[in-house]
Amino acid sequence: MSGKDLSVEELLAMAETEPENDIAPKTALSEAHMFVLAHHIKESDEHKVRAAAIYELYCKWKKNRNVQSRTKFFTDFAKLFKKKVGASYTYYLVDPEPFDLSDEAYWQERKRQRKEHRNAKKKEKETHKKTEG
Repeated sequence: MSGKDLSVEELLAMAETEPENDIAPKTALSEAHMFVLAHHIKESDEHKVRAAAIYELYCKWKKNRNVQSRTKFFTDFAKLFKKKVGASYTYYLVDPEPFDLSDEAYWQERKRQRKEHRNAKKKEKETHKKTEG
């Protein structure tokens, strides 16, 4: 029997019945969620970890390939953990165990941020020159 042979009432009745196999739809986990699961990151009420340290570990985890932007990553990350904004930094209340919180790691992240900023400025100038000329 093809779909053309069924009446409208029969088609509506089929649409309203529950399927025999309840297959749960696959939900894609966000990059942030996969990162949290991979590093067993847990919530903490007393420890604060700088967002820069979290993003640095994320970039190492991704081996700097196909890395999400900070904005996208932390939009998803903030859905999982409490965010605190200090005078100079954004922090998340997570267990610090998986993170490198040394001074050396801090300066590496600062170097990375400056490089990203310079590259963005350079790209912006090039785009501006192309639109003018």
